[in-house]
Amino acid sequence: FPTTFEELIVLEEHSSDHKEWLQNIDKNEWKFEKRFKEFISAELGYGHNIVEDIMDTADKILSKLENPKRLGSWRRQGLVFGNVQSGKTTSYSALINKATDAGYKIIVVLGGLNKNLRSQTQIALEEYYTGYKTANRMDAVTERIGVGLLNEYRNLKVTTLTSRDDRRS
Repeated sequence: FPTTFEELIVLEEHSSDHKEWLQNIDKNEWKFEKRFKEFISAELGYGHNIVEDIMDTADKILSKLENPKRLGSWRRQGLVFGNVQSGKTTSYSALINKATDAGYKIIVVLGGLNKNLRSQTQIALEEYYTGYKTANRMDAVTERIGVGLLNEYRNLKVTTLTSRDDRRS
């Protein structure tokens, strides 16, 4: 199937406080990124060029955030949005996996205007990021799915404060 990936557009207020950092990072130990790439390539069948476009776009967005290991006081915020059915879930999943590897400890996803959309987002993130279902206890690995099925990365652990049950938050 022919697939296109539109060019990333960044609207940014230039800040003299922001320090470029991502290009100086050694990503050889970034396991969440590797696991996600392997999953969308092998399991979802995304072609090499699409995978590279997704990962490059996530790098461009991540580079606009601050290095989570930067010392001192700093503040940086942003918003990622896109059209319906435009690949947002895959794109922000790539970003979340990379942000975890970079050292971000808390990631908040605003997943929809109603419980059903929020639950759909949770299910997608379980497959693309946490690697396990959260139907019962949110911190217990009850059933591995998605990226969690890749044996090489089974020891990667993510704690979530929400579940896929749309009757709970």
